[in-house]
Amino acid sequence: MIFLHGYFMYTPKLSPTRGFMIESAQPIRNHDIDLVKRILNENDEVIIGIGNALYSHETDNIMTAGERIEVTDYALKSSGVDPNRYMIIPVENIPDSATSWVAEIMMVTPRWNTFYTRNFKNASMFSSFETQYRYNIKTIEEQLPEKDYYGLIADFLNKSKSSLEELLVYIPGSALEKINELGVLDRISTVYNRKNSDFNKSRLEKRALFLGGLQPLTGVYSENTGHMNAIRLALEKEDQVVIAIGSAQKCLEESDPLKAGQRIEVVRYALLANGIDASKFYILPIKDINENAKFASKVISLCPSFSSVIAGNDWTKRLFGEGNYNIIEVKRTKIPDTTLPISATRVRNTIIDTIKNNETKESNISTETKAKIESSLQNILDPKTMEILKEVGFYDIMKFLAFAKE
Repeated sequence: MIFLHGYFMYTPKLSPTRGFMIESAQPIRNHDIDLVKRILNENDEVIIGIGNALYSHETDNIMTAGERIEVTDYALKSSGVDPNRYMIIPVENIPDSATSWVAEIMMVTPRWNTFYTRNFKNASMFSSFETQYRYNIKTIEEQLPEKDYYGLIADFLNKSKSSLEELLVYIPGSALEKINELGVLDRISTVYNRKNSDFNKSRLEKRALFLGGLQPLTGVYSENTGHMNAIRLALEKEDQVVIAIGSAQKCLEESDPLKAGQRIEVVRYALLANGIDASKFYILPIKDINENAKFASKVISLCPSFSSVIAGNDWTKRLFGEGNYNIIEVKRTKIPDTTLPISATRVRNTIIDTIKNNETKESNISTETKAKIESSLQNILDPKTMEILKEVGFYDIMKFLAFAKE
């Protein structure tokens, strides 16, 4: 499948070259867009990390991560960047150490090859793990002026110092447009002790939230089954879908084998390869917290705004049903010609059982065993999902887990 956007023609790849950059995007600046374009000149795709994802509603961190994702996405599209070539992923704050911060990034991001940064401290932290994770580092020598960008916006709203022309030197006009549309200008005025602006109030976008572990993504897209059916339903009901990858902190467990970054990569490739344009979806990692009420608030903070929630269980209905959200119920689909429900648990158990029955702890997974797995799962997993699962090493992970306790 080939996507055509402006000057771009892009075919999704199983193993693309990717650059990675991380910025707080409070707010996105013209320099950031220039860096994205540079990375895309040198790579197939770019992953944009939104740093300090849990900070908001304070002087240097006005917007939530979800708002920053929306603003950044809109600014990139407005500048002609093909949405099929970039991913925007929130990265939570890890204050403990460089080791924890780098490990967090490697956990929640799909595979990438080169880290691009203007921040010499970040470059130094990543350089300590360059050999372990097998990436390159490119330090951008050009440094940006120290500016209080939200302060400039507040001054402009107060008609005191900043002019629109000065703002546009640093901040894309499209970003300011989206910030206004989201109702953030009043927040800026309030935080900076200015009077409220006379601009638009925020509104809920026509988006559906789909929250799931996706360990792994299930269903055949053409047959409207499994997780694929829920995503298709979301796009039938709303303009876009926000796919929130739950339990993002978990991996290498029988019930949670894949890292969040691997799950994001699997879902993204499977959707693109089935002809769903990346402008129609966001895919974001969400870590668990113990209190349900706080978890709902965390999801709302980290995700772009949404008006509907896809609910396949009572827990999701209860979590979001008390808000201003339209609950779209989706029923679990069955394996064709059977009464057996499609589930990620069934996928994992099938793979582990097949491996245990045909392999030993010391052996590599044979072509014959892989063929048996794929035959067993052909009505449960989309062909494109199987392709990318093999590429990210899913079978090898499941083999490790199958014999881990022996």
